Formats: sequence, structure tokens, C-alpha cells
Amino acid sequence: MSIFKTNIMSYIITTCTITGLFYIPAYSYTQHRDTLSSAFYIKSECLKVGTKIKFKNKSIGAKNYLWNFGDGTTSTVQNPSHIFNDFGFYQVSLTTTNECGTISECTSIYINPATYNCSALYDIQNDLIISGNIAWTSGTIKVKGDVYIPNNQSLNIANVTVQFAPRCRLIVGKGGRLVIKNAILDGIDDFMWQGIEVWGVTNLLSTDTTNQGQGRVYIKNGSTISNAYKGVLLGKRAYYGECHSFIVPVGCWDTQKSGGVIGATNSIFTGNGDDIRFTLKSNPDGSANIIDACYFTCPANLKDAHYKLTYPNHYPSILNSWAGYANANQRTDIGIVSVGLRKLKITNGTFRNLEYGIYTFDNLQTNVLNCKFSYHRQGIRVFNTVPTILSSYDISGCTFDSIPGNTTGVISAIDDGTAIYTSGSYGDNIHDGNKFFNYYPGTASTYGIKTNNASGFEIINNEFRYHTIIQR
Repeated sequence: MSIFKTNIMSYIITTCTITGLFYIPAYSYTQHRDTLSSAFYIKSECLKVGTKIKFKNKSIGAKNYLWNFGDGTTSTVQNPSHIFNDFGFYQVSLTTTNECGTISECTSIYINPATYNCSALYDIQNDLIISGNIAWTSGTIKVKGDVYIPNNQSLNIANVTVQFAPRCRLIVGKGGRLVIKNAILDGIDDFMWQGIEVWGVTNLLSTDTTNQGQGRVYIKNGSTISNAYKGVLLGKRAYYGECHSFIVPVGCWDTQKSGGVIGATNSIFTGNGDDIRFTLKSNPDGSANIIDACYFTCPANLKDAHYKLTYPNHYPSILNSWAGYANANQRTDIGIVSVGLRKLKITNGTFRNLEYGIYTFDNLQTNVLNCKFSYHRQGIRVFNTVPTILSSYDISGCTFDSIPGNTTGVISAIDDGTAIYTSGSYGDNIHDGNKFFNYYPGTASTYGIKTNNASGFEIINNEFRYHTIIQR
């Protein structure tokens, strides 16, 4: 960005305009033109906590400089150095001024954890755009940059382990295709990575396979997605790498790219911030999505300590506004989270040791069949903002056991320790073979089903042991 200063005969007036547009009064001429620009780049190659990072100023015509490093600190030095004390995403800006005005330039950078090895060797060193039908089928592949699969291109990952650096995403663009068979996708060393991102077209059906239609990912044959902030995001992070004011809550999604499709069968999701997340799309159809016989678990503390509620800058924060929510247990927040989707079907799944197994907002005609839930704050949470809309949630053949609330059996909120919690829903059917057990020793009172402002539902042919049904 630039501001131009025009001196008219050096004694008439000084006219300042933005981006090179300047106006000259009649009967005068331009003697010379000065430019104010704001620009910079990063001289350091190793961006991690505790390392001095050098910023090089490339501005023109500036008399004053104000750097903002996005962590609450600033500098007025022309070419500063800075040390970041925590890892994550930062917006760094440079504001320059002279007599013509003020302009700013900014960029988003990722600061790696302090133990990250900047000298490590990678098979894919930079961002990669897939061209053609590419297969990764042998050994261990280490990836440092984003991998992007454009329209009508495909990437097949089979019988291989792929390890991603902390800032990496595996992106399926509109009309792109990713197939994962008997493969492991994980963060490198002891770090989490950003996860799979599947872009779509918000106003199209999920079944649309036309040119530039929904991006698609197929995960099958015992594949594992582990240690990602979002195991699979059906949509796009908003403002990734762009200059803006971060929106701290979790809803930072680019709604124009919502609508990607997932087919996940016989696969494992483990140690992720969230395992699968569907973002809101204007056409709510989700019938093409298949989630069958998958295992969702968090066997140990998540590798990023920001998921612990007592940790400084715990999530969500400006360091990673897409990461989801921290909790007292430092475990996966949600197995499957969906917003405004219709005809989503989840079958034969196992959900274990997550804060919430399934969490939906304003979903319609969601089917959960023959799934197992254990060691959650809540097994299934249904939340609708419009109680008069027929939500038609269908839950059958599921088993809920050991739903203690907290992992220690502490009930810290009124709705903790509930197998199914439904709020604002209408026309739900909880029926035929659901088993509500609670063999967790020493836990406080827990509940099979709780309702809040819900109506028109049926609860029939279920088995309850050590649980209570409460309607509120």
C-alpha cells in the first residue's frame, strides 16, 4: 500500500491521496512526487519460541515506524528483532507515517514450539500444489508446508505414515479428492498439526460432483488421523494467513467454502482437538457424508498444553482461534460436531474419553445408530435455537456407559454426566435398543436423558440402569 504526496509549484498546497490517486488543480503542474509505503519481510528462517526473529523494514518515505507483534508488545525501531514467548499464530503489522498520513502492512506468521527442530529434514520442504493423480505409497513422508489438492486433482495416501509440521494443513480444494487407505496421518515429533481441511460450495447439495463442486475426502481401511487440531474440517478456516483482527471464539470459518464431504469407514481418530467438524452451509444437505464404524478416542492428554483450562492462553485464543475449547481434562473436546446440517448419518461408531461424543447445532434429521459412548461429559448433545422446527433426531441401538461428567466423576455443571442432552428440539425419537448404563464407581448422580424446552419427542423401548430420565 502507498500514499503519494504531490507538491504543486512547491508553494501552493500539498495533496495527499491513497494508492497513487492524486489530483492537480487547474493551471498548475506537478513538480515532483513523493511516496509513502509500508512493507517488511522476516529475515530469520527459524521461527520458534525463544529465538530472536529479525524483521526487515522495506518501507519508502516513512519518518516514523510502529511495529505490533500481535502478542501485546510493540516497537518503534526501524528494523527490530523480537522474541515470542508462546507458540501459535500471530498477526504482525508495521504502521508507517509522514506528513502525508499513516498506512499499515501486516501478515500472519506461525511461531513453532520451543523444542521444534528448525534444522530437521523434510521430504516436502515447502507448500505443495498437487497436479494430476498423485500417490504416496511407501515409507514415512515428512511434510513442512501446506499440501493443496485443486479442482479435478487427486492425492491417494496408502500404506504409509505421513508426519506434518505444526503449521501444516492437508487441503482438499473445491472439486479435489483425497483418499486415505491404511495410512497414518500424524504430527511430527511430539507436536500437533492443523489437520485435514475439505473445501466445498456452500449452496450446493453434498452429492454434487460437478466441476468445482464439493471437495471430498475418503478415509478407510484402518487409517488413523491423530494429533491434529481439527482431524477433518469440512470447510475452511477464515482469514488463515490474512491480515485482520482475530475473532477469538471457535466460529472462525470461511462460509463461502463450507460444504466439503467426508466418507470415513473403519478408521481411527485419536488425540485430536476435535475429530470431525462440519461448518454451516447455506444448502443444509449432508446426505452424502458417511461416518461408519469409526473409533473416536483420546487415550492421553492432548499434546498441546493450551487445551488445559489452567494453562496460560488456553484455547480458544488468538494463538489458534480454530483449535476448539480447552477443558479440565486436556482431552478431545468433541468427536463429531455439526452445524445446520440435514440428513447426517453416524453408524456403528465408538466414542470414548471425549468431553462430548456428538454435538450438533440446529441439525435436522440426524441419525445415530448402533454407537457406543463411554467416559464423556455428555454422550450426545443436541442444541436447537428454533424449537418449532422439526429436528427429527433419531437415536437407536446405542449404548451409553460410564458417563461421569469429568473423568474423575465430578459433576461441575448442571448438565454434566448426561448420556443424551437435548435442548430446543422438536420431534426427536429415542427408541429401540438404546441402553443407558452407568457402572462408573463413586460418581455423582448422572442422567440418561435430559430435555430442555423440547417437545414432540418419543422415548420408547430403551433400557435404563442407574440413570434417570429428566424433562425440564
